[in-house]
Amino acid sequence: MEIKNNPDIQKLGQVLNMSFRLISNRISSKFKSCGYDITPEQYTILTYLYEHGELQQNQISKLTTKDEPSVSRIINNMIKNDIVKKVQHPNDRRTNLICLTEKSKQMRQALHNEAFTLLEEALKDIPKSDIENLYDVLNRIINNLNRV
Repeated sequence: MEIKNNPDIQKLGQVLNMSFRLISNRISSKFKSCGYDITPEQYTILTYLYEHGELQQNQISKLTTKDEPSVSRIINNMIKNDIVKKVQHPNDRRTNLICLTEKSKQMRQALHNEAFTLLEEALKDIPKSDIENLYDVLNRIINNLNRV
């Protein structure tokens, strides 16, 4: 398949970008309407912390595929808003761990519910087989780009 002259392939970036922006903007609005001042980027970090409990900043960077300065900026804003805190690593005094606060633990279920509701809206009327195919294709794209 000739990629350079294939209009369907050329539009892939536009469609992915538009989907991401719509979901990101909508989830941000949903969080704000519920009284949570959490950005989609912060929510992504929170989901990993909810799953793992505590992580080093460089681990968060790898998991989110964001550069370390960006992750540092996001985490500093989260610390200011009492969403996460830094604690010294028990085995390495030079390293900090990023941990959840009581505030972020208490908002976990509400944030999850809002995100889940949004994704249900986004996937409404799309057959399960199409969703599974999309998930498979997107994971292949991720794997291809991780190999580069």
